Amino acid sequence: MRIGFTGTQHGMTSDQELMLRNLVGELLEQEPPYSILLSEFHHGGCIGADEEAHASIRREFPEMRIVVHPGVNGKGMPEKRGKFQGAWKVLAARPYLYRNTDIVRGTDCLIATPSSSAEQLRSGTWATVRRARNTGKRVYLVHPDGVVDTEN
Repeated sequence: MRIGFTGTQHGMTSDQELMLRNLVGELLEQEPPYSILLSEFHHGGCIGADEEAHASIRREFPEMRIVVHPGVNGKGMPEKRGKFQGAWKVLAARPYLYRNTDIVRGTDCLIATPSSSAEQLRSGTWATVRRARNTGKRVYLVHPDGVVDTEN
C-alpha cells in the first residue's frame, strides 16, 4: 500500500491528525500482515501538516517507509521546508505543482487535510486533491472537524 498525503502549511487540527492515524491504520489492515514492511507514506516535506503527519506516522507505524517529495519555488529555492528525520527516502526537490503530481502518481490513494471544507483555488492541498480526482485515485478528504469524505 502506497499512501499519499497532502495538507495545509498551517497544520492539522487535532481531529484531522486523529483521523489520519485511523485511516492509515484501516488501510494497512486491508493488506496482508507482512505488507506493512513494504508500505509507503508519501508527503511533500513542507512545514505544517506534512511535518505533523511525518512525526505521527513515524510514531504510530514505525515500520512504515516514509517517502518525502520536497518542493521548490519558481526560482528553484526551497521554501517552508519541514523537518523529516527518519525518512526512508528523500527525493530530489521539484517545483510544487510537479511535486504534487509526483505524490499522486506514486501512490494508490490520497489522504488530504485541508484548512477549510470549501474547495479553494490557489491552494496546493486542493490542487493535489483535484489531480487525484482527475486520475481516478481514491481520495480521503479529512475536514477540519474530523469528518471524512471518501471519493472514487
